Amino acid sequence: MSAQRKDLAGAERLMRQAATLMPASPSAHRNLGMVLFAQDKLDEAQQVLTLAKALASVANNKEKKKRKE
Repeated sequence: MSAQRKDLAGAERLMRQAATLMPASPSAHRNLGMVLFAQDKLDEAQQVLTLAKALASVANNKEKKKRKE
């Protein structure tokens, strides 16, 4: 196993923790998805990145609603 792969495995653990601690955070999920993608875990990366996109959309809609108030 290369040092880079080992670093990605550590990054994955940290990003999973971040996504668990901040389940509504688009950036936490996006970062996890990118780490998964870098490890060729493409199916899981796609699922996580799709969730990140949905969370970002929800956050953007909330921000727009606040501005109108």
